[in-house]
Amino acid sequence: MKYRFYYLNPFFILILFVSFYSLASRADISKREAFDILKSQGIKWKMINTISEDADIRVEETSSAFRPKVQLALKQFYAKINPVQYGGDDKTVIDQVGLGSTNLEFNWSLLDPTAKAESRIAIARASASKQTVLQNQTDLTALMLFQYLTVQRLKRQLTVMDANLEKSQLIYKLAKAKNNVGAGIPLDVARAKNLAELDRLKKINAFNKFLKAQHELSTTLGLERLKDTLEPLKATRMNNEALRVLLEKSLQTRPDLKSAELSVHAAKELVDGTNHFIFPKLSLLGEIGTTRATALGFPAQTASGAIGIALTIPIDSGGVITAKKNEAYSLQNKADLQLQQTRLEVLSQVKEAIEQVLSTEEAFGAAEQYVTTVEEESSIAEKRFSQGASNVLDYTSSHANLSTAQDTLTEAMFNLEAAKINYYRTLGSFEGYFENN
Repeated sequence: MKYRFYYLNPFFILILFVSFYSLASRADISKREAFDILKSQGIKWKMINTISEDADIRVEETSSAFRPKVQLALKQFYAKINPVQYGGDDKTVIDQVGLGSTNLEFNWSLLDPTAKAESRIAIARASASKQTVLQNQTDLTALMLFQYLTVQRLKRQLTVMDANLEKSQLIYKLAKAKNNVGAGIPLDVARAKNLAELDRLKKINAFNKFLKAQHELSTTLGLERLKDTLEPLKATRMNNEALRVLLEKSLQTRPDLKSAELSVHAAKELVDGTNHFIFPKLSLLGEIGTTRATALGFPAQTASGAIGIALTIPIDSGGVITAKKNEAYSLQNKADLQLQQTRLEVLSQVKEAIEQVLSTEEAFGAAEQYVTTVEEESSIAEKRFSQGASNVLDYTSSHANLSTAQDTLTEAMFNLEAAKINYYRTLGSFEGYFENN
């Protein structure tokens, strides 16, 4: 009775219910969720963010040139003197003189055209670096999605291979059964066995690739391993009209194009800044503090303060200004050429990405039709074999054709989704991708 009561205990039943419910309600990791994990835990994502952090530090450093600077200066000096030289007793030993001061010094740059130009250059470069960060994040997102897609493809292949292996093993059993009753031939049995072994070998190789793909994805996401499964592979077609509209949008959303434009702006700021090297600089200087002096044992203390203006006028830099100007003009020319090249590459990449999406969509449709045709052929071959109207060779051939057709469909699905990933990466943003997938 105790044993029966233990299994009928309401608390135990509640635990079982919660456990089974949690397993049943466990959802697969979606692409959007994987992207959120990448942003929150991805080490590579965090490393990319340091690019803009360095640029922000440079902006802060150049901006500090215009802020007042205050420092506390403590000074203490010691010296030995002979009191006889000052009218003292010749028997007096050499005494010590100490001089100490405590000053609060300040420096405030009122006019510094060179520092002002450097600050503007740093701000422009910081803006360009932020666009570089966005581009690197886009590329990393594309890499993660491609790895996610690779795991999906291999998982689908394993599912198909399980069914193929089960089918080939069934064919092998049927061939042996026919041969045992004298209705078959040993060659058919060997062929069926080879087919089953081939399917088993394919599954082993695919499983090893699957484990490797999972490891690569988890590393990119910043995880030790994937604890949850991914969504199954599926392919969806894009709206052709939307493809054309997004072509024009790429010139506004591509971070590397914006970065090139901001680099041109920074180069122009640098050219303007070199013209300010000959401008004078004006600073407000001052200090306030006390001085303590000890001479012959008599202490003394005085208060002191000073304030003034320092004017610096460059006269001859020894050719440094000319070299800086030539360097600035060279950088501006390179930035202009880089901008033109980037704009051409963006247009070419987007057009190529659109053509790739359209061609893979066509291949996906053809693969679906091919699988449908081969499935019909395989169904007919199975019926003929079960009725004794054909041999194992026809049955195994139709099974091999179906396996090839399913692999072709999986690759077509993978290629279509990979083309879509490349398309949105080329646009410079994956927001539209996550909304439609």
